[in-house]
Amino acid sequence: MSEEESFKKREEYLFLLDLYEPLLSPSQAKVLDLVYRYDLSLREIALEQGITHEAVADALRKGNAKLKSFEDKLALAKTKTKRDEAINKALSIGDEAKRLEALETLAKEIIHGI
Repeated sequence: MSEEESFKKREEYLFLLDLYEPLLSPSQAKVLDLVYRYDLSLREIALEQGITHEAVADALRKGNAKLKSFEDKLALAKTKTKRDEAINKALSIGDEAKRLEALETLAKEIIHGI
């Protein structure tokens, strides 16, 4: 895996962690937090937490799988990304009346859960 691919994967898991962290077990949440937010190695986490490297790796593997599973079922990240893109597109409209109309349409969609 290239450095760029690794960075994108890390960024994806960090985004999922921000959305779904409360749904993880405390140990999984702690390990994923230390890996993705603090960039600690599995060895560093094992030493800091007083657990084995294998336990850290297991928590990371299971936590990542849960994050993916939550996203597959709930699609919050996908929905947020699409919504952000639509908002940015609407904001880039030059004509003020058309921009306001596009934003009002988006607001209605958001309110009605579309």
